[in-house]
Amino acid sequence: MPINILICILACLLSLASGLPLYAAGPEQPDGKARAVKLLDQGRSQEAYDLLKQMHESAGGDTETAFMLGQAAMKLNRPGEAAKLYEDILAKDPKLPRVRLELGRAYTAMGETQKAKDQFRSVLSESPPPAVGENILRYISSLESRRPWNLRLSAGYMYDSNVNAGPAGNTILMFGLPFQLSDAATMADDHGYTVSLGIGHQLPLLRNLLLQSDIQYNRTEYATLSAYNSDVLSISSGPTFRNDSFIVSLPVVFEHAWVNQKRYSQAVGIGPQIMVPLTPKLSVQASWTGQLKEYYVNSGMRNGHSWSTSVGTRYDLWKSGYVQASWRHTDEKTKHDYLDNQSDGVHAGLYSGLPAGCALFISSGFSLTGYDAREAAFPSPREDTQYTAVVNISKEFGTTGLSAAVGYNYTRNDSNLSLYDYKRNQVTAQLSYSY
Repeated sequence: MPINILICILACLLSLASGLPLYAAGPEQPDGKARAVKLLDQGRSQEAYDLLKQMHESAGGDTETAFMLGQAAMKLNRPGEAAKLYEDILAKDPKLPRVRLELGRAYTAMGETQKAKDQFRSVLSESPPPAVGENILRYISSLESRRPWNLRLSAGYMYDSNVNAGPAGNTILMFGLPFQLSDAATMADDHGYTVSLGIGHQLPLLRNLLLQSDIQYNRTEYATLSAYNSDVLSISSGPTFRNDSFIVSLPVVFEHAWVNQKRYSQAVGIGPQIMVPLTPKLSVQASWTGQLKEYYVNSGMRNGHSWSTSVGTRYDLWKSGYVQASWRHTDEKTKHDYLDNQSDGVHAGLYSGLPAGCALFISSGFSLTGYDAREAAFPSPREDTQYTAVVNISKEFGTTGLSAAVGYNYTRNDSNLSLYDYKRNQVTAQLSYSY
């Protein structure tokens, strides 16, 4: 049974045995509390919070007002504030099982699983009614199934209409003259398989602070065009701090790539990120990434550094659906000015849950990239306009950790230089396992 359903059952049952009722308007409640209850029932959590906050500051420690304020804070995704209110209530009267339940829920939202289990076990020690005790045990079991480690493994099939991102035509202008491209330089299609393995770990350090690490390996192997086989290893690790107002992480990032089993590139840098919830449904994110890059091909002429910044927003439409949009700017500097470039892009996407454990994700993007100087063979610097579209349908198979997905990716790179002007279609089918 999902954790949120268990919480509702526990809340209803414990309210019968607790000194605090579920918030409900009644003739014995002052007008302010009755109005706050009505606002909460109508989903107007911010208005209820503002009213209860004012009442709490002037109530001089009224337990019921503090409890209701904690409820409003939880609805606004402020578990840290709610936990402090519940802790203060229990410091005055520790024999309030409903408050311990809500404190455990707040701790769970904060990622403090052990503290949450301690609160539920404390309620169990008071010999609650059998139905209450049974549901508490089920909730504790759900918490214990959460592991600091997680594993992600996937394998799939891919068809790629343009493996080498080559132009459709076999003739281009260079030095003002037509040149015939070899077959290897023009558009070539192939199919193959993909494999990925990811391992994540979270290590609690202090309250609201943890060390978050992730290792990801991806391999792509084509049936005939083996020169484009690739392996990519990515590692990130760094502290993450979260409270009711924001989440900030500061990871160190590392990436190493091989092409056709030969070292291709390496990058190391940092990638600070911040997420700020503005309302229970709306949040904004921002990130900055700076990297030093080294290439092992073409005498390392693309060695240098790059940085990018992005700002995005997400809005939850319903329980299992959201829309998101973002803007990104990237700046790359190398040994040669004709490889130096800047790009700006915007992306938008929609995710929606579907019946039978299925989900749909669609997104589209648009970017402009300009290079600082022209290559010797061309009359002007390169300028690209790129359009992308993604459609992905996935299905989860119950609680087994298995899922399947099929997807389609479209890329159109519209370049002023015909050598870099291309279209690309990719179709994927993938089976994944998460533990």
